[in-house]
Amino acid sequence: MRQKLGRRAVGQRDHLCDGELHFDNKIVAIEVELTLKSQARRQSILYQHLSNFNVHEIWYFCEEGSVYKKIKEFEMQSSLVKVYSLKEFLLAHDETVDRYVA
Repeated sequence: MRQKLGRRAVGQRDHLCDGELHFDNKIVAIEVELTLKSQARRQSILYQHLSNFNVHEIWYFCEEGSVYKKIKEFEMQSSLVKVYSLKEFLLAHDETVDRYVA
């Protein structure tokens, strides 16, 4: 149970992604980044995803601006990482995007 919830031991936690997409026998970790985390935290989260061999790709959906630019750097580090504009994604899928993203 601890492993499933992202806990290594009592008092220790691994990062839990915002969601998982399962299709074609693949698992995609979904991350929605609305605020900029520290460089160390961003790297730690990416490393945890990349070291999980059950995850085939990591998709980041980000606010435009500094958050997007920093997360976009991950695409250069690994071909498993895909970065998308959250606003563009919502616009393509919902006309009421202004309710969710300013």
